Amino acid sequence: MARNKNIEVYLYAEYKPLLSILNVVLAFPSADKNSQESEAAVPFFIDVEANSITYRIGKSKLNFILKQIEMYPASCRGMRWDPSSELHFTLQAKSEFHAENDMSGIFSHLMELEKSSEGDIITVIEQCPSSCCCSGCGQPVFSQNSVFKRVLPLPSENWSDFADNWFCHKHPHNTSSAQTECLDKQLNHLPKMLVPRPGDCLVGNLYLLVDGSQLCQDTVSCSPAHRLLCRGCGNFLGFVLSKEHKVDGTDDSSSHDHHIIIDNNFMEGSVHKIYLHAVTFSRKINGGFDVKKQSKNVAVKESLSGCHRKVEDFLCKFLRHQSHQFTSFRFLIQSSHEEQRDQLPILLMVWLLDQNLEVFSCSRVAGLKTSSAEVHPLKVMKILYKGCFLKITDPKLAWVRDNSVHGLDLPHPLCEELLSTLINSTKSLPLSQRSLNGFHVGYLQFE
Repeated sequence: MARNKNIEVYLYAEYKPLLSILNVVLAFPSADKNSQESEAAVPFFIDVEANSITYRIGKSKLNFILKQIEMYPASCRGMRWDPSSELHFTLQAKSEFHAENDMSGIFSHLMELEKSSEGDIITVIEQCPSSCCCSGCGQPVFSQNSVFKRVLPLPSENWSDFADNWFCHKHPHNTSSAQTECLDKQLNHLPKMLVPRPGDCLVGNLYLLVDGSQLCQDTVSCSPAHRLLCRGCGNFLGFVLSKEHKVDGTDDSSSHDHHIIIDNNFMEGSVHKIYLHAVTFSRKINGGFDVKKQSKNVAVKESLSGCHRKVEDFLCKFLRHQSHQFTSFRFLIQSSHEEQRDQLPILLMVWLLDQNLEVFSCSRVAGLKTSSAEVHPLKVMKILYKGCFLKITDPKLAWVRDNSVHGLDLPHPLCEELLSTLINSTKSLPLSQRSLNGFHVGYLQFE
């Protein structure tokens, strides 16, 4: 029974190292209801070997060669046909990356990934500030003669909330009413944000805080909206804060203390917030730092593509670190208010489903001749996510009342990047794998 048209076959497989299980999905995206009826009379065969999965129909043969993994065909089980034209089955497998029955190696790898890079960044900045470069084109962010007297870690992002909770009663039992009123005034005038001195660099989980005099004016520009942009590739690096931070919580757009007027010259005394996802740090090699700058003839599209991959890796490691630090797998992520005056706020419900997964993904057309394709694994974090149109203070949002859910404030551009990456990853999944329990399924790739 010869076939007149080619068949598109999409292989998607997830390998779980802790269980040594490979879940395989063979999808046929081009199949519709009419073609399914005609194809029902034409049997096809699936051959599973130690390193390959072969699809055979008539004289056509398509061989998927899975690299860095060894499968056990005799363990194949749970084979079923999904109505969305997908064949599912599960089998035992062993990855070359993980030694057989070496659980300690897997856990040590997870612990290594969970370590915060904050200490490494502090060390690099202390030794050579010029090693901080734009992740898009490799241009330096700090000036050549930039020297930091102190490089200090910032406390947790919600340190002021913890302080308010800890001192919520303000010790009224030890003070008189007059002293309590005086203490209230003093607490209300405390700054809500730590700001660096001219020779300081404050390092947080998401950003650096530096004085404006430390930045390189030849490679970094400031837009009228106080955004810091790379002159080479246009990459968004951060934005400018004022030295004097308002503490009364009001939004006075006419106050120069909160919105300073800036031309293209950097003002000494202004605080610049540089996002870590927008920059990269070179590693020390043979006593020097290997700063790999891209040539000027490199297309901006390629630079931004590489920047996107680095942002995805940064997001993955950041969520893993937050999960490890706060012992939580569910996050309520909202975009910060600093950058969204003219933008719709973003609120995401994120559930880390599997933090260490290897994914094999490949799409090929099975023609009249025998063909093969090598499929290499990608290390990903599997995530359930859902966008929410309620405000984070809305009592209808059940996750707000759940103490096991950790709240995160991310910069608006980073929230957009996270949402866009998750949506694109969902589109690349087989139809039956795109949703689970009312959530969308996506993943973040890491190195």
